[in-house]
Amino acid sequence: DMFQEAAFDCVAGRAARLCASPFGVLKPSLFLNAETHGAIAGATPDGSLLLLDMRCLPGSEGGAVVPEVGDDDGAGNEARRRRPPTALVLPPLRGYAGARLALGTGVPLPAAAHALRMAFPA
Repeated sequence: DMFQEAAFDCVAGRAARLCASPFGVLKPSLFLNAETHGAIAGATPDGSLLLLDMRCLPGSEGGAVVPEVGDDDGAGNEARRRRPPTALVLPPLRGYAGARLALGTGVPLPAAAHALRMAFPA
């Protein structure tokens, strides 16, 4: 199940990429499908919120957080293999004066799906 796999990948210290299109409308040739690297810095105990240690440009909200899992190719080289997205980027945190904070936040897909099921019961 994709959601079980997503929950497994949302752990602190996991290397990840953010795939988004910040400012995509302004200059698509530059911003479309932009990627940045970082890590999942932390997660709430119930798995409903992630702290992301990666550059989240304005407009990256809704972008996909994709974990990177290392594979050993047998020669001692670690290759990076991409997995399906596990989380979505949330709007930035703000400080006391309204300034953006450097760390971003994300919501794991299982938590987002649960919230939608609760908001829109069948």
